[in-house]
Amino acid sequence: MKKVSLLMIPIVLSTFSLTPVQAKKQMNIALYQYAQVNTSVKKWEKGQLPTSKVKTDPTQKNVYTNGKLAKIKGITLSKDHKTLTLSHVNRPHDELMISQLSGDFKIIFKGTNRLRSLFVIAANKKGALTIAAKQNGTLLCDDQQDVFFGSRAARLYLRNMKSVHIENNVNMHLYHHNRDLSTLISYTYPKTGSGLQIDGTLTTSGRVYRKLDQSPAHTSQTMHYLSYGDAYNDDDTGYTLPYSLTIAPRKA
Repeated sequence: MKKVSLLMIPIVLSTFSLTPVQAKKQMNIALYQYAQVNTSVKKWEKGQLPTSKVKTDPTQKNVYTNGKLAKIKGITLSKDHKTLTLSHVNRPHDELMISQLSGDFKIIFKGTNRLRSLFVIAANKKGALTIAAKQNGTLLCDDQQDVFFGSRAARLYLRNMKSVHIENNVNMHLYHHNRDLSTLISYTYPKTGSGLQIDGTLTTSGRVYRKLDQSPAHTSQTMHYLSYGDAYNDDDTGYTLPYSLTIAPRKA
């Protein structure tokens, strides 16, 4: 019997992948509840709690995950999952985070909507975000109990969309009342994008600065960083509080 060399037998590996296939991440929407966190930190600052017992992470409540939408009063998502409507949402101590966006997305405000903050984060740099309003739609972020620093203290936090368009019919009122050195609007976008377009009239009170590409920690050769709201005085003598930013429909 003729011997067959193993070298003569073709081995087919094309149907197998040596690299694990990663599932595409789906959009996620969650509410982060800060009321208990704020209470804990305030007690700690007064010496009423040991540091180890301070609650520093907000409670997460999923709104939309794994293709399922939870029943949250005033929050609805279109069938194509491309439009989120907030109608008279009253959650002044909660951060609404929309993450893993992979395409164009729209947020519509109806009536007055109170949130601690609104975060929108894209999974890539290709999508565009539109913020619109119906029925005198308003976003109000004025949590006077907020005690946080850094990015989690921002009121409108936008990441990685190629463009953000706030239409003329939108009312937006963003405030900081406490000692945190933070921003009212924070937006990072690709340099190939068109950036932030606000059709309405933007006004500020207190020492609110507009900065673009001035923080190496938040920008790179491929990204722009735009912020409104760093309230620390130029001469480092202290803070100017409260400070605020308002966007209102531009009159014809």
